[in-house]
Amino acid sequence: MNLQFMVLFLVLSLILMFLNLKHWSTLKRGMRRLYFLLYAMTFGLYAAVLLGYKIPMPTQFFIAHVSPWMFSLIHG
Repeated sequence: MNLQFMVLFLVLSLILMFLNLKHWSTLKRGMRRLYFLLYAMTFGLYAAVLLGYKIPMPTQFFIAHVSPWMFSLIHG
């Protein structure tokens, strides 16, 4: 992965998180949990990519498996 993208993504994520922190006190408990879950997932995926773990993406599965099958159905 591109180091410049990784650094920019981390900086933007942290800025958005800190901007949203002042609004968390006005949110209901369920929405606070959802925010926390989304940020935890984001930073968890970021850490996994940083450690070199290749995360499977749905588009890769579609291109590798579904698209050739669909192409064979249409042109078969």
